[in-house]
Amino acid sequence: MSWTKQVQAIYDVALDRLNGNSDVLAFGPSHIVWEDGNMDHCSVQWCIDNFDKYSNRLSSNEKTIVRWSLEALLKLPEEQLKEIEDINNGRKSIC
Repeated sequence: MSWTKQVQAIYDVALDRLNGNSDVLAFGPSHIVWEDGNMDHCSVQWCIDNFDKYSNRLSSNEKTIVRWSLEALLKLPEEQLKEIEDINNGRKSIC
């Protein structure tokens, strides 16, 4: 996927903190955002709101990192996330 620099930086920090284990981001509670490309505040917030339902296989450290990545995305202006949506073939939000 092609992301803006700010989004890529968040992903890179999370991936580094996960020792390169991208599966935690791709298949865990943040998969709707990081893997499926639903990059908008509503989808990110949905992942946070439903975090506990989908994080039971993660370690405490992994949960902290994944939640941090989602919260960091929420701090970005919506417009930066919309740019990503356009890049990803106009995928629509789950919201």
